[in-house]
Amino acid sequence: MVKHFGLNEEKPVATPLEPRLMLGNNQSPATPKQYDEMCNIPYQEALSSIRIQTSLFFGVQRNNL
Repeated sequence: MVKHFGLNEEKPVATPLEPRLMLGNNQSPATPKQYDEMCNIPYQEALSSIRIQTSLFFGVQRNNL
């Protein structure tokens, strides 16, 4: 799934993130090139796929108990 969405070059991060972590504009694309690169990554679709996979996994686990 990571390769499908072109995220295989991304750096891993611990999740969940720290409580009350403040994200800021300094984490947004700073140049037109960075903006164009981010526009080509379907983050919403990737997160939806992860959510669906997680739901399916836990649904199967519950049914096997």
